[in-house]
Amino acid sequence: MLTTKGVGTFANFGFLLEEGDDHLAALLHEDERIAYFSQTGPTEENIQAECAKHLINKHGWDGSALWQPK
Repeated sequence: MLTTKGVGTFANFGFLLEEGDDHLAALLHEDERIAYFSQTGPTEENIQAECAKHLINKHGWDGSALWQPK
């Protein structure tokens, strides 16, 4: 199941969370799996930090979008 739960404003950048039956959740950006989380452990802050890290490292994002960790 694909969801924006936990992704916050990064959904506007094409991020989704894919919740699977194997107790893992995959973070996707434009259909590419970029990180995996245990479904029992990730916080919104962890998920959004991975989104930001991916945008910085892979796409040269300068952080100019509105995003503040909780």
